[in-house]
Amino acid sequence: MEEAMRTFYTSENGDEWLLVRDEDGVISVVHRPSPSSGGGRHVLDLATFLAQEPHSAQNQSLRSLIGTLLPERTSKNPRKLLLASDQSRELIFGSASGASSCPTLGHFCFD
Repeated sequence: MEEAMRTFYTSENGDEWLLVRDEDGVISVVHRPSPSSGGGRHVLDLATFLAQEPHSAQNQSLRSLIGTLLPERTSKNPRKLLLASDQSRELIFGSASGASSCPTLGHFCFD
């Protein structure tokens, strides 16, 4: 499997954040600073990135991208994705009838 990348956020100063799948299929987030920012490329595993600074623009952008993978909900009670950085250490998809959870950080639960 070859490496695949997708830029999901570019800051005003030109820093880029990319979602990367390496040759072994491991998914991570790469921060590539602009030349004016200095510094080098920084790689984080997906779960760590999502748990850090959950309200940052780059984090919200990745959460939005992940959200595009799910079909739109038309019911009055759409499911809510809570990540480990949200008030719980579990990932939960809740609905009006209950919730299912995955206690393992970094895994998403779908039913």
